[in-house]
Amino acid sequence: MKCGTTALYDFLAIHPGISGSKPKEIHYFTLNQSKDEAWYLSHFKENPEAQYLLEASPSYFDTAWKEDIPRRIQNFNPEAKIIIMIRDPLIRAISHFYHLRTRGKVAELQNISFTQLARSEWPAKANIATLEEYRSRIMKFSLYARKIENYVNVFGAKNVFLIENEAMMTNGEKVVNDLLANLGLHSLPGSVLSKKGSMVGVPKKPEDESDNREQFEKTHAHDYERARRMTTATRIGN
Repeated sequence: MKCGTTALYDFLAIHPGISGSKPKEIHYFTLNQSKDEAWYLSHFKENPEAQYLLEASPSYFDTAWKEDIPRRIQNFNPEAKIIIMIRDPLIRAISHFYHLRTRGKVAELQNISFTQLARSEWPAKANIATLEEYRSRIMKFSLYARKIENYVNVFGAKNVFLIENEAMMTNGEKVVNDLLANLGLHSLPGSVLSKKGSMVGVPKKPEDESDNREQFEKTHAHDYERARRMTTATRIGN
């Protein structure tokens, strides 16, 4: 969540060899396990040229602390290709916080800052249990290494593609076309790609980053480095 999946989805869904779902987030293997296969497949438009069906449900990664979610996907399609996007843990957490506060309209987050949340500095009469629950979710979603390894263990390194949001921000065209090449699909011209997909933006308040960088270095830096450098997934765009 908040690592750029919407932008990547928008790019990939242009390709004639890919049929993108509507909406892009179906959460079939997590939040909608009770639905049947016909319900799932109804979200994809028929396309006789398509070699792949594409969807982008962040819950498949964000909650994959064990191998159960990868196994569900594998049981549905053993040949599935898994694309994982990661991002600077602090920047991702800040974006997640504002997403919950603005788009999610979470009442408990309206009158606190990101720094208060990161440090568990709660105002008087706050609903501490609820705030700690949101804090835990935001902090844990910025941990990646174990979840990447769970997918690699199930699908193998050649079927798990790892993309850093920063690479997408710097050169989205190269990232998309490198990924397409690994999927056995032809590249897309820059003139087409330039018309689609807005990148994930920078934090709304610079102090959110500067005030919390040291803390996140202690809690997330080792995991992030392990995710970026020490996993066996197929790296794209680097």
